[in-house]
Amino acid sequence: MSAAPFDPTPAAAGQRRLAIAAVVALFAAGFVASFGADPVAAAPKPPATGPKAESTPAAPATIRFAPRAHPLSKYEVNARYEMHFKDVTYEVPEAYRDSFAFWTGRMKGKSKFEVYQFNIQTLDAAENGSVPFTRRLPHFNLEVAEEGRTRVPFDPLEQKLRTWIWDGTLDPLGNITEIHKTAGRDDEEFKNLALPFVESAFPVIKSAIDVSPGGGFDEERIVPLPEPPPKINGLENVRLKVTRTYRLKEVTGDLAVFDVTVTYAMDPATLITVPDTTCAISGGGSGAMTFDVRRGLFVSTHLPTIMTLDISAPLRTLPDRPETANPGNGKTHVVMNMTLDSSQIVSRPWGSDPD
Repeated sequence: MSAAPFDPTPAAAGQRRLAIAAVVALFAAGFVASFGADPVAAAPKPPATGPKAESTPAAPATIRFAPRAHPLSKYEVNARYEMHFKDVTYEVPEAYRDSFAFWTGRMKGKSKFEVYQFNIQTLDAAENGSVPFTRRLPHFNLEVAEEGRTRVPFDPLEQKLRTWIWDGTLDPLGNITEIHKTAGRDDEEFKNLALPFVESAFPVIKSAIDVSPGGGFDEERIVPLPEPPPKINGLENVRLKVTRTYRLKEVTGDLAVFDVTVTYAMDPATLITVPDTTCAISGGGSGAMTFDVRRGLFVSTHLPTIMTLDISAPLRTLPDRPETANPGNGKTHVVMNMTLDSSQIVSRPWGSDPD
């Protein structure tokens, strides 16, 4: 069958335009039906939002507080002890005031700085987990500021302390269970150092524990007075009881920071053999201690404190008084600012650290 001939008349042209428009309209309707409405117009509007809620940080998790000894390792321990006589006052009869004013005046304003560096080399652990070690003191410095002048010992103690060597044993928790000096020159001046106080910078731990924020542990230590008491008969053997309370403050990565509260008192076992002589010790302070949880290692401690001594002792009879005269007791009140800082680094001289 042949096609209809093309009709060029205006009427035929109008009919063709109407037919094309109808086809386009049907096509558009089919497109919308097949693919849906305009995606931009039909897109749902985002819900209205108010002020952004503040997120509450999660509380730090409980940590395993488990110090431990590190065999075949080198410990480098740096410690600094600083003392300053903040105040010294006294109560004595008029006839004794000049002599008391002289020696208390020398104490007022006196400062002392002791700086130590210990090197500790540990051996391999024994079957029971204990770790033998050897300790040396390659660096030591002492400065005393008195009456506005700084002095050092005439015969430097550093040279003598360099000859000291200690051998000892750490238990599996890293506590020193035994130590004795195997080499070194002694000196009477060593009794005036705060070495035993410095050695107590880090706590002694009885067992590993789980610690939550705000929780912790207490430690009590008996040590000699870091500063010799005034030269009064009967006070030669006074010892100090140091109580420290450790509370977990925060944990950042592997490091746990503890708040430390310190309290001072006289060792109850101290015996003063001279009649009518008494000594009361009080004071304390607060500081911080940092612990490496992963390695089981004390990292640093900072302990600023104040210690107070109240001493009462019989006065000596003055030369112009009869031997039978009883001058009574003199009282001395001593206030000392003390700061103890210590840090330690542990590494293996060879091989990799298993921690």
